[in-house]
Amino acid sequence: MAMCGNEIFAGAVGILGGTFNPVHVGHLRMAIEVRENLGLRRVLFLPSFAPPHKPDHALLPYNLRVALVKAACEGEAGLGVSEEERFLATPSYTVRTVVSLRQRPEDGPWVLIVGSTDFVSLPSWHQGTRLPHLVDMVVVERGGTSWAEADHFARVALGLTRTAWGWYGKRRIVYLQAPLLAISSSMVRERFVTGRSVRGLIPDACFSLLEQHRTFIERLWCKELQ
Repeated sequence: MAMCGNEIFAGAVGILGGTFNPVHVGHLRMAIEVRENLGLRRVLFLPSFAPPHKPDHALLPYNLRVALVKAACEGEAGLGVSEEERFLATPSYTVRTVVSLRQRPEDGPWVLIVGSTDFVSLPSWHQGTRLPHLVDMVVVERGGTSWAEADHFARVALGLTRTAWGWYGKRRIVYLQAPLLAISSSMVRERFVTGRSVRGLIPDACFSLLEQHRTFIERLWCKELQ
């Protein structure tokens, strides 16, 4: 079920959250695909300030993750970074961030971007099932969770109504099938600390930052492999 070329969110601002530990070209490609296919004015990466489900021992400092994402967005039209969670209470919950953004409708309208695997796992998030009722969403198909599984979850678990472009409840949820790259941050971390090349996996603009902090980063990420 392809949902390409749908401009139901034309002019809106997409929010793509994550730890970005580190940001990679798969993240960049997802943001570009959503912006181009749905006519968004901008897509903002939203690095998590204090993620509740990620081990601190292998997580790059927030300022470094933000710097890497800013470097990745340089020269990419329509992409940017939001540091919204820097100023909110911790741990960083998506529902809290969305509520904060909704207080600034003049900067939006806002659209939350999630992968299909994250979408069907919303019940495990802090108040995650509130999100489809608080903000418009784009669900991007990711390996492991199909349209059929996402559709069943949306209708049965969330009580949403299927539409030609996705689902509708109190908010609109568009389902998007787009070419995406099978790259993960854990893949980049493993290759970086074992001395293998990460060329082609991260944006070129991020290389100098990683190299500047190589000793620190290797020591941090090596803990994950022990």
